[in-house]
Amino acid sequence: MRFCVTGPSTREVTWMSDKKPKPELLLQCELAELLRISERTVARMRAEGVGPCYHKARGRILYPRPLVDDWIAQHTVTPVRNLS
Repeated sequence: MRFCVTGPSTREVTWMSDKKPKPELLLQCELAELLRISERTVARMRAEGVGPCYHKARGRILYPRPLVDDWIAQHTVTPVRNLS
């Protein structure tokens, strides 16, 4: 089981488990786990404008799950078969 810090204090911790229903809004740490990349990479992608769309509410970055799913689908690559 993994965890991510959800607030400015390290005392606020959310435990993540595969048994929970999919949340409609993902935190940065949840998106990082979903994409299997670091939280820093998610932050960099957001800053560069190449990551999924997000909402900013009271200083908190939230990623709507449907927009994340759309972004993943748009970045699906179909390999080209080499016919040589």
